[in-house]
Amino acid sequence: MLVTKDQVIYGADHELSNWLSSAGIDTTKLVINTSSDGERRLVAAYPLMAGEKLLTLPQSHLMGGGVARQSDIGEKLLQAGIKEGHALLSAYLLQENNRENSFWAPYLEMLPAHFNHIPLFYSTDMLCQLQGSPVIEMILMRRFTLEQDYHRLRELPEMKDVTLVQYMWARTVINSRCFTLNGEVVLGPLLDMANHMSRPNSLWQQNKEKNALVLVSQDNIAAGEEITVSYGRKSNRRLFASYGFVHDDSRFNSARITVSLDVADSLIAEKIALMEIENYALDIDIGPGEPEGFLKALMFLRISTSKCLQSELSCYQKPRTRLDEILALQAFLQTCQQMLALYDSNEVTQVPQRGGQNIADCKKFLAQEKQTLKHYVSFVSTALTFLTHGKRIDYIQQELETRYQRDLLALFEEEQIDNVSGY
Repeated sequence: MLVTKDQVIYGADHELSNWLSSAGIDTTKLVINTSSDGERRLVAAYPLMAGEKLLTLPQSHLMGGGVARQSDIGEKLLQAGIKEGHALLSAYLLQENNRENSFWAPYLEMLPAHFNHIPLFYSTDMLCQLQGSPVIEMILMRRFTLEQDYHRLRELPEMKDVTLVQYMWARTVINSRCFTLNGEVVLGPLLDMANHMSRPNSLWQQNKEKNALVLVSQDNIAAGEEITVSYGRKSNRRLFASYGFVHDDSRFNSARITVSLDVADSLIAEKIALMEIENYALDIDIGPGEPEGFLKALMFLRISTSKCLQSELSCYQKPRTRLDEILALQAFLQTCQQMLALYDSNEVTQVPQRGGQNIADCKKFLAQEKQTLKHYVSFVSTALTFLTHGKRIDYIQQELETRYQRDLLALFEEEQIDNVSGY
């Protein structure tokens, strides 16, 4: 008998396993159970060895763009010029969810009824818990985009009774539970119950013939232990916006900053052309979870603060002179300080009566964003101290990120050599 810390549940779960088993799909290594918070997850039915195939889902049981395009609703969407994969699959998902005796019924009955824990579905009061964070703009922009797509779909008679919330639900099912097979987005019954971990004990992949998804164990897994996979290397900002949770591990922290050109700069047009951007401002995610973000922001600011523009973008990938780098770092420091001030000036005074877990998630997310910005304030202040006062290198090595540290040290040593040569 399987013993787990959480309750094994049956009903619809049992029907899903039967549906898959009736097609010859082996589900005996996996059990669905529910935790005390009501979340369903996969656990090992018995001890599993590393390298074992835990589940193989053939194309016949993957809901993807191919079956959506061949459906009645898919053909009508294509005729209307709607070809985007997520929109097609959402329409098909909604149609099948309302169809009696749908082939997909055992799977559809297992999908979450709502996604209230995901910020896309937050109430206005709950969104106010995120005041000061640029993630609000990201969430509202996502809502706007989905609303635009929804109004296009509702032009079809078959979609006229679908509500915006229903369409957002379908898009979120796909966004939060999808896989890819041959470059196409698919939904994988049972496989999509595996939760995310940064160091998962299993992985999903295509088979050699590229006509099925396979779940494979990476480690030895004890009976009753949760089966986990990776949703990809995503920062906490991306995880929170898409899935409603963040890692405790600070390696995934990130924050968004906005860097901009001086609109009064006589070289602004040339600088925009050099960077191939559409306007004078750019949003950039920085932090351990976005390893290229800091260097990207610094390259932008080297160009922004430059008084004499170079013709090649590569000229700004590394520090050029000590003075130029000080100007870029000062601009970066000011940007981080301004972003931090937004959190302090928008302190939340009203707290929703419901949604205790969502409130806790918001606080956790905001705390890691602020921690990231404070890290860069300290980080850049140390770099400025080094450039302006020439502190000892061994001190700098403990404070600065490795790639940028090497660039700074190279600049420092190059200028030392130039000074000696000039002397």
